[in-house]
Amino acid sequence: LRSVQLSVDRMEIEDKIELANNCLSSAIEFRLHLAPGLDVRLKNEGCSVYNGESELVWLTYQGYSEASIVVGWHSPRYGVRVPIRCIVLT
Repeated sequence: LRSVQLSVDRMEIEDKIELANNCLSSAIEFRLHLAPGLDVRLKNEGCSVYNGESELVWLTYQGYSEASIVVGWHSPRYGVRVPIRCIVLT
C-alpha cells in the first residue's frame, strides 16, 4: 500500500508491505531510479540529489538498514541505454 502526501515544502511517500509468514523482511529492497544527469550523495540519515552542483532535494528514509548507490539504466528509446544513478534501500 502506498500513500503520498504533498505540502508546500515536502512530499512524503509511505509504503506498507505485508509479508507472508515465510518471508524475511531482509529480502525487501527498494530502488529509486533518478533521471539522467542527476547525481546522489549519501549523508547521515539520508541522501542529497544534485543537478551539477545544485542540490535539488534531500531524501530521508525510515525502516531500512542500509542505503547504497548503484548504476541503473534509462532507455529513452528502443536499443538505447543511458546510465543513471539508483538509490537502493535494504
